[in-house]
Amino acid sequence: MESSTEIMVVDDTPANLEVISETLSSAGYRVAAAISGERALKRLHTHPPALILLDIQMPVMDGFEVCRQIKANAATANIPIIFITARSDTQSILHGFEMGAVDYISKPFQEAELLARVRTHLQLCHVSQLYDVEREKAEQLQQLNQQLSLTQFSVDHSVDGILWFNPDSSIAYANGAICELLGYALEELLQLSSADLKATGHHSEWNDFQQKVREQHRLRFEAQLLTKGGQELPVEIALNYLQFSSREYYVVHCRDIRDRKAAEAKLRQLNTELDQRVQDRTQELSHTLETLKSAQASLVESEKMAALGALVAGVAHEINTPIGNTITVASTLADESAVFVNAAEAGQLKRSTLNHYLDVVNRCTKLINSNLGRAGDLIQSFKQVAVDQSHRELRTFNLKDYVGEVVTSLEPQARRSGLTLDLAGDDSIVLTHDPGVFAQVITNLVTNSIKHAYQPGEVGQLQIHLEQQNDQVLLTYRDDGCGISTENLSRVYEPFFTTARNQGGTGLGLNIVYNIVTQSLKGTIKIDSQLGQGTTFTVALPYAS
Repeated sequence: MESSTEIMVVDDTPANLEVISETLSSAGYRVAAAISGERALKRLHTHPPALILLDIQMPVMDGFEVCRQIKANAATANIPIIFITARSDTQSILHGFEMGAVDYISKPFQEAELLARVRTHLQLCHVSQLYDVEREKAEQLQQLNQQLSLTQFSVDHSVDGILWFNPDSSIAYANGAICELLGYALEELLQLSSADLKATGHHSEWNDFQQKVREQHRLRFEAQLLTKGGQELPVEIALNYLQFSSREYYVVHCRDIRDRKAAEAKLRQLNTELDQRVQDRTQELSHTLETLKSAQASLVESEKMAALGALVAGVAHEINTPIGNTITVASTLADESAVFVNAAEAGQLKRSTLNHYLDVVNRCTKLINSNLGRAGDLIQSFKQVAVDQSHRELRTFNLKDYVGEVVTSLEPQARRSGLTLDLAGDDSIVLTHDPGVFAQVITNLVTNSIKHAYQPGEVGQLQIHLEQQNDQVLLTYRDDGCGISTENLSRVYEPFFTTARNQGGTGLGLNIVYNIVTQSLKGTIKIDSQLGQGTTFTVALPYAS
């Protein structure tokens, strides 16, 4: 041991260093000499010795301070230190031991005593190191034993069944959970093999599992195990391959999945029933939707006919005035003609009578022409609008002129409700389209205002403005009625939504307007309304000059 053991000698006297070093070298020790405490501490950082012989009386840093710094460093604290000095007072000796020294040698020393003390403390240090190693191993062994005990306890009391199989498929270990699960006593189960527990499969299947788990290290699958009573038990298996104490094992974790399988079967049944219910309900909804579409189409057609009927009634009422005036004038003319004829036949015709008759004829002729012209205009407007609403046909037309015809046909209905209907805007816009859709849009907007915007007897103004902006045509319709509440504003285009059901409203007027604008005319419609401030509809249509 001496030839491989290094001893550091620290002394500020070169002669002492030489004597001590020679003594130790002769005994087979390797010696590291340091002439000061500072040099000793510097070497310790890179070459820690097995033992230090340290002089106390040294300049700058005495042996006590060197000892204190060595013991304060965890890397060198366990190196045994022997003070070797001429000081022999009890106080110095006690102070040295308090600093951590293991022994004390007085100068002058005997070589045999020096070597004996060095050998003894090296052996004690070695024994101490061995003890520390053994104590550490004992602590590690205790921890391992505790871990093994906990592991064994966990395995024995696991809720999952655990089996250890040997490579020949015989059972090497089984915990309590698998015994309870399969209905075997532990002694019975240890006499079985994997083939005895498999509900299906043969030994070749076990060989396949061995090969796969060796390659993949872990397998997870579902299987059926046979209980002692011969019943098939559904389980989820996690299969692991491991080597323990130079032996191979296949570890199987079994989890009872009867409840899960029952729940899955229940879920499949519920899904099947739900699928059937969804299918039945879908058929019902499909049938209901078809019925609703049919009813909606009928209501839309009814709404169109109702609007057309209202138009007919308004125009008929308006035509009554000029036709009635014409009849009255014609009757007056007939009476005057009879008086004139009688005077002529009786030979009593005077110039004054002739002049009077000619004046009456002139005035009556003008009145008849005026009233019949008015009636003709009304009939022509109604005819065009009615034809356009009932027959879809593309043609080129001036938008303002056509809207003017629609306005003319709607004016009687508006006037009866105390409303005026005004048209303004660009008169140069020419479109190629189905004009009937424009008549339907304006008719429904006006009808909506008449039904919803005003109280009976209330007067108001309806305005239509036409404008071209870049590649768009803007049709703005505005009334100065009661306006629409915020909660109803988002629903005005919904089919069948109306606030005038008791007045015969169907709730389809604005829905028809929306569908015509967005689908037939490929445009957009925006509504702006506040309670008490009227309502404005802005229709934007694509336009190519």
